Amino acid sequence: MPSVGLSVFSFPIVLLLTSYAAVPLSGPPLPLDPALSAIAPTECLWYASSSGIAAPDPQSSNETELLFAEPEFQFFSSELQKQLIHAIRRSAGSGRDQRGLASEIPKLIQAIIARPLAAFVEDFQISDDGIQVQAGLVLNAGSQRAEIEAAIDKLVDLSLEQGVAIGSVNLDGQTWYMMRVSMQTPEVRWGWHEDYFVLGIGDGTTDSIIKRLRGSAPAWLDDLRRDPPFERESSLFYLRIEALLDRLQPMLEKEAGWHVVEKLGLTGIRSLHGMSGFDEAGCASVSRLLTDGSRRGLLSLLPYKPLSRDALKLIPEDVMIATAVRVDVAETWENILRLVEEFDHP
Repeated sequence: MPSVGLSVFSFPIVLLLTSYAAVPLSGPPLPLDPALSAIAPTECLWYASSSGIAAPDPQSSNETELLFAEPEFQFFSSELQKQLIHAIRRSAGSGRDQRGLASEIPKLIQAIIARPLAAFVEDFQISDDGIQVQAGLVLNAGSQRAEIEAAIDKLVDLSLEQGVAIGSVNLDGQTWYMMRVSMQTPEVRWGWHEDYFVLGIGDGTTDSIIKRLRGSAPAWLDDLRRDPPFERESSLFYLRIEALLDRLQPMLEKEAGWHVVEKLGLTGIRSLHGMSGFDEAGCASVSRLLTDGSRRGLLSLLPYKPLSRDALKLIPEDVMIATAVRVDVAETWENILRLVEEFDHP
């Protein structure tokens, strides 16, 4: 497939990879968009969202927001962004298509960071007949819709010029594009619903997303946000590792790799989730690993005993960055030896 076509097809992948990277970079988060919570399926394997970035308030009581509001920080953020864009353009080739990509992709990256977005993988199945995936992504373009839409249309035009097979259909006055890499892979469809850019992978996924946009968040997502609650949420991610391994197990057993997963203790993990955001004083983030209670394999190497206030007294009051971990060195070393021994004696 031509390189331009790959660039367009990898657009959703870029969005997925950056969706959790949008922790506060140059400002506080925008208010949560209920529609981006509503698109989360009742049952899903992976979900991630970013609230986007708002202009910092120089009168805020939040110390992190005050830092973002400083002219020096604003200048630094602006210059860093310019340098990244220049680097992308310099690394592009001299051809017309390459110059077109270098011109449009930075616009999309800026939108991904600045605007609210959410992405999910509802399910996937791997078989001899191919890959079946139900996944989606929604970007709230807001007032930036015109420039984002123009950039996406430009990438589509470049791909069509290179012979990439992209079809289109008009629904309710809106143009929706679709493509399929092969008959063994799911359809990818994208288009606009009001000011939301919607991308779906899998037959019928975009229709399901649009129906859920005006609904409410699933119970599991509401539960995640209660512990701990953030006054202003920046980003959230959720991964159902248990369900993911269920789908990978047949393939791993066929390749004789499932025993490795078991020895590493990964079958004892239920899920992993994390959040970042602003509280009253600054910004914070938290990650939680839910297990079946056992500490096998790699889990036996994770610190699990709580820190005491006395341990934190070792940290100077005026320090800028500090990390504190409570580790039983003797126990950890024994667990390392036990894990190595298990792999030495299959």
